[in-house]
Amino acid sequence: MTEDEHWMPQSRILAPEAVSYDFVGRFERLRSDAETLMRRMGFSVPFPSREALEFPGTNANALIMSYFSESAVHWVRQIYRDDFEAFAYSLNLEDAVEPA
Repeated sequence: MTEDEHWMPQSRILAPEAVSYDFVGRFERLRSDAETLMRRMGFSVPFPSREALEFPGTNANALIMSYFSESAVHWVRQIYRDDFEAFAYSLNLEDAVEPA
């Protein structure tokens, strides 16, 4: 297992079994989760849109399965199994792909 925090399972970094989080945001809901956090902290600053930041989309959802072989999918499921379970994600990577 890597010790590089960029690739380390989030459940290992965040230790949800040891820390009682009252909110866990998801990248898939970045805008709404960021707005929820800002509101809970008492701020009324709007979350900027991708267009406002001039940040181009990656089209990652549409491309995800073209990058993963069956073997790679197997290893992702094994390495990040605790993350899938701790944060209620499906082990089926195709579920992460939004319909076109």
